[in-house]
Amino acid sequence: MQLQNQHVLVTGGFGTLGIAVVQAALAAGARVTAVDRAQVPATDALAGAQRVGDVDLADAATATATFDRIAAAGGGLDALVNVAGTLFCMQAAARQMIAQGRGGKIVNMASQAGRRGEGLV
Repeated sequence: MQLQNQHVLVTGGFGTLGIAVVQAALAAGARVTAVDRAQVPATDALAGAQRVGDVDLADAATATATFDRIAAAGGGLDALVNVAGTLFCMQAAARQMIAQGRGGKIVNMASQAGRRGEGLV
């Protein structure tokens, strides 16, 4: 997918994997918004991306309001990369993409830990 001038939203955007996704999207020419439940970090690693922190995307109403606000400010939403937060984020992004009438892409990331059971320590 060509990302030039596309608006990409990355959840979990302040973590190690999220930062890598943000940097790759920026390098491909996308406009990027990084969202995370953590406070906005002071790091050059996210230079060029809009940063939205202190957001609980595990709450459906919060996810919807956040995605609506970000899409309105960023000229819509063309792609979502879920590094953290899934169901409510997919629903909010899909509603936004359908309403725009131009579709979009959703990518969900997960670790291998979800494929095997382990005892809690």
